[in-house]
Amino acid sequence: MALKYFRKTLAFVFLLFALSCDKGSDEEVYPNDYIEKAIINSWSEENNFTEDRIGGGFKGFPYSDIIHNGTYNVSTRGELLNALHIAKQGEVIYVKGRARIDLSGLRNLRIPDGVILASDRGHNGSEGAVLYTQDLNTKPLFLIEGSKVRITGLRIFGPDNQHRSSAYELPNSRGIQCSGASDVEIDNCEIASWSHAGIALFDQSFDISIHHNYIHHCRRTGLGYGVVHDGSKSSIVANLFDFNKHSIAGTGIPGTSYSAVLNVCLKNETYTHSFDMHGCGEAKNCPSGKKWVAGDEIYVKYNTFYSKDFVAINIRGNPDSGVWVNENWFLHDSPEKALILGDLNKFVSNNYFGPERRFVE
Repeated sequence: MALKYFRKTLAFVFLLFALSCDKGSDEEVYPNDYIEKAIINSWSEENNFTEDRIGGGFKGFPYSDIIHNGTYNVSTRGELLNALHIAKQGEVIYVKGRARIDLSGLRNLRIPDGVILASDRGHNGSEGAVLYTQDLNTKPLFLIEGSKVRITGLRIFGPDNQHRSSAYELPNSRGIQCSGASDVEIDNCEIASWSHAGIALFDQSFDISIHHNYIHHCRRTGLGYGVVHDGSKSSIVANLFDFNKHSIAGTGIPGTSYSAVLNVCLKNETYTHSFDMHGCGEAKNCPSGKKWVAGDEIYVKYNTFYSKDFVAINIRGNPDSGVWVNENWFLHDSPEKALILGDLNKFVSNNYFGPERRFVE
């Protein structure tokens, strides 16, 4: 028993070490106090109309809507799985803040309609319970197919924080997947190290609210999304993003939209753009005649983009309704260096550029 416990503990320590280690020099000089200053000094925090700091309970900062206990209070794998099996609408599964639960080998853990899965990230300095997997083939770990589900206050860690040489050299992983879901809230979580996507929205999922999370290290070559949409719609507010290939992305097929407000993209998103929408023609399920469409509506406002090595936003076609890029701060010197948009339906105004925050009407 002692040896078994030691092996599990060693595996978890290794996981946390992998999450914190840099495979490149930039990460080694990027401590938490720098992240804190980047949030505080951001244009997004300056315009923050929410009750909470961007990124939620990062470093244990207070958060206004924390759940402290539930219908089921769990701290082990068995207790969590049992609660997910029997929980009913209106009930809360609370994962105790000190819990570290290895879910390796599991996938498609369905969260029932109307159920809240919670921990206490941001309460009295707590960073929240950890739910993690070491299984590269995890697509997804958690599945939401119904409505009125909330995931809050947890740390949800995947098995792979590396670029790799290609998208499919190894199996892929997703943290949270919504398929045909509605009225879902994902807030005050840390979501990291998922090779395909931290959060994936499929099959006409809508009314998905993703706010006050810290989403990072989703960066597999050719994949690697903080939040990805396919025929789905979401509101993405006051999140902290870093080390993702794209922090927000979409396939561009009809029905794909997002509103991104008050988010901070830190400086280490340095090998491609942060916000994305593919042209529909790149998707296998693109309807006839929609090849040059890039989703329906894209709203980008009050965001801060700290990296200037690549464009910040790349919309690879013409959205059906439009793309609105207003009142953001780009560290890039000019709009031409910060934005690649389609030829039609683009509305860009009142943004700021460069370290000096130069206004461009």
